[in-house]
Order: sequence, then structure tokens, then C-alpha cells
Amino acid sequence: MPSCTVVRRLLVGSFSLLLPVHAALAQPLAKPTDAEVHGWIERLEQKKDQPARLQALKWFQKHDAAKNARLAIPSLEQTIRADPDSKLRQQTIVALFDVARKQKLPCPLTLVQALFDQEASVRQYAAAVATQFTTFAPGTVEPALRASWSEDAYVRSSGLHLLALAAPRDEKALAVLETAKNDRSFQVRHDAYCFKFQVSDRLDEYLAWLIRVQEDESVLQPIPNDEELRKREEYYRSLYILHGTRTILDWCEKRPDELAAALVQLLDHKSPAMRHGAVRLIGVTAVKSDLSNTEVGKEYLSKVPSYLFPDSESGASKPGNPPKPRLEKSKVAACLEKRKVRERLDKLSKNDPDRAVQGAALLALDRLARLQVEP
Repeated sequence: MPSCTVVRRLLVGSFSLLLPVHAALAQPLAKPTDAEVHGWIERLEQKKDQPARLQALKWFQKHDAAKNARLAIPSLEQTIRADPDSKLRQQTIVALFDVARKQKLPCPLTLVQALFDQEASVRQYAAAVATQFTTFAPGTVEPALRASWSEDAYVRSSGLHLLALAAPRDEKALAVLETAKNDRSFQVRHDAYCFKFQVSDRLDEYLAWLIRVQEDESVLQPIPNDEELRKREEYYRSLYILHGTRTILDWCEKRPDELAAALVQLLDHKSPAMRHGAVRLIGVTAVKSDLSNTEVGKEYLSKVPSYLFPDSESGASKPGNPPKPRLEKSKVAACLEKRKVRERLDKLSKNDPDRAVQGAALLALDRLARLQVEP
């Protein structure tokens, strides 16, 4: 599945530092007795002793793989539902997630219901852990649907994600995902497209959205009135462009023919921005890149702009200048060639009503002309 909400991934990465690192333990833990587990449950239920209760949570995280750790689940769930201490609710969410995950249990319904907690931080913890499961307890769909209409954009996105995970063939869930493509929040709109792709696996639909994010600033409309929120959504767009690049690189290797077909189809799109993006990506994806083997980090971030938006002169080299280097063909190149893409680009370079599309077509033709000839 695509890692659609980059912010959510960052959050998961941050709170995962709270989880015990079992691999680092020098010796395997001794199996706790049922009496010992019940003793720690009693500590967790001591309402006026927060340090003891936090210690109990750490103990359950440390012993999450023990089969009798399941005995603590009802108390953990009750703490999440009713404890007045938001910090304790947060830590209990992590503990319950850890126990349920190690016990290979479905996502407890309590974690999904915690999306409606009064504290935003607790809602975020709940969303981050609930969307890490692949199976879900009965009754998950109803609160997920309710979350998808929340006033909190993060909760709406989390509800959509849960619908994609827990009800991928439910018609009502699919309709909600489709409707969310027009959400007032750019973050939620983007997530809706991501999760719909997760369910449908329609490369052509998702590619068209990725191109819009790259090409069309109006994708952020309606622009929020709040300056902080406006800057945040602009930042999200930058993150989503980076993530979309990773997706396209993956398609170049694993789904080259589908990618080529979708790009060629978009050459007839009524939007100049979409045609421009399709033309640009034809020139980009036809060339083999080492970026797919680059770990996400400073080097990757520095290479993405020049990969997505190559800025070289089209046409033949000028007299006195060294010849342009040959480029290595990607898997997509052959798929484009069988669709006679050069003829299509040549027509666009001469006849497209948008000058920017004409220029992009010339640049793409230049890159295709520089591809190494097969021996």
C-alpha cells in the first residue's frame, strides 16, 4: 500500500520510540505467572497513584509477548475509555497496541473509539496505532465512518484510512472515500486519493492525482484563511510530492506497462496542467534512475527536484559544446515506444494550444532521443 499520510508515518515513528526494544534484551524474559499479571493489573487500577500506574504500563509493554498479558486488556481498555488523565490514556494506548500486536490480535475496538477522545494528542496516538493493524474487531466500521465526518481533519483522515483497511469492499465505505476527494482540507483530499488507490489499485486514477499535486497549485483550493493552516497545507503538498516520487519510481520497476499506458492516455486530457505533467513524466520515466535505490534522506531529498523536473535544453547541442550524454533506458521506455509516443509528443510540440506543453514535449523528445540504443 502506499504510505499515503507522511505525517502519520512520522508520528508513528516518534511514538514507536516509546515501545520496548525486545531485540536488545540480553536474556529472554521469564514467563510471568497469572498472579504476577494480576498484581500489575491492580497497580494499573490504583487511580490515585500515577507513577505506579505508569510503571505498570511499562511492565505490560515489556511482557507484551507473554500469552497471559492478554489478561490486562480489559483494564487497559477501561483506562483508555474513562481515565481522566490524558497522559495516562496516551501511554495506555501504546501499551494496548503493543500487547495486541504481539499477541496477533485484531485492532481492539477501544483504539478506534479513542479517535473521539476529548484531547487531540490522545486522538493522534489512537489514530497512529489503529492504522497499523491489518485486521479489526467487529464493530470497527461504524466508528470509522463517524470519524470520517469529524471536524478534526486528522481524525477524518484516520477514519478514511480505517475504512480502507477494515471495509475495502463495503459500498458505503467506498462512497465515503470518493466523497472525501472533495474535502475542504487538502490533507484529507490527498489521503482520500491514497486510500482509494489502496482499495482499488487503479494506477491511472492515482497517477492523475499525483500529477495534479505536482503541477497545479489550485490543488490547494479552497485556500484556508488561517495563515498557519495555509502554510501547513503547502508543506504537506511538498511532502506528498516527495512521497509520490517514490510511488512513481516503484511503478517504473514493477508496473512499467500500466504506467506508460496511463501517461499516454493523459496526453489527451483537457487540462493543460495534466498534459504538461504527463509529457514531463514521459521524459522522466523513460530514463533509468538510481533514485529508487536511494534511501530516503538528505541525498534523496536533494535529487528529487532534478529527477521530477529535469532542466536541460531541448534540441541539438550547440556548436562548440560537448555532445549531451546518453541516457540509460528504463523499463518504461520500451512500453512507451510500442505506443509510438514520439509521434504523439511531436504533434504536441507543434500543435498543443498551451506553450508550456509544447516546450515540455520538446524536452521529452530530447530525452528520448538520447536514450542508449540497444546493442
